[in-house]
Amino acid sequence: ELREEIPPQPLGAHRCADLLAELTGLDVTGDDLLTLVSQGHVDVVDYFKQWALYDTGAVRRLGTTEDGRAIVAAVVAERQAWLTASITTEDAARWLSWDRRDLERVTAEHGIRQGRFGRWARTDIARLAGDEKLTERVRREQLLGPDQAAMHMEIRRRDFDYVTAAGWVSPARYAILE
Repeated sequence: ELREEIPPQPLGAHRCADLLAELTGLDVTGDDLLTLVSQGHVDVVDYFKQWALYDTGAVRRLGTTEDGRAIVAAVVAERQAWLTASITTEDAARWLSWDRRDLERVTAEHGIRQGRFGRWARTDIARLAGDEKLTERVRREQLLGPDQAAMHMEIRRRDFDYVTAAGWVSPARYAILE
């Protein structure tokens, strides 16, 4: 009887997520728990060394009631759907054959923002990839080193030195390599 009266101890985000995963059988992560907190389903009840501790009673109610399990399932499904519908910055840059800085510059110009987990919507990246004028503009704005320029011109590296010496091509910028 006494054990029933002792309130459950608050836990950190990952431990609460593990508890929810155990109770629901779903792949619940710490990010899912933070989403549940932002939605008002779980409260921060204390802190330990600047780390938030969460109400495990609320976590148990979410994991053991039908409505709670539905809420958790929706949050997990939303996260998984976003991960499927999105792409990392590195993968987006590779898809577009752009440098990461070009991707960040062009998306800012077009008002495209990263979503959850710092990922880009695949539809936005596909739209950029389909814009031939934009792709050509970015390609023309890319700076190439002498080796890359020779490959781009489909000439030998030594011949590129001759092209530069003749003044047909001039450097746009210099960089000091360490």
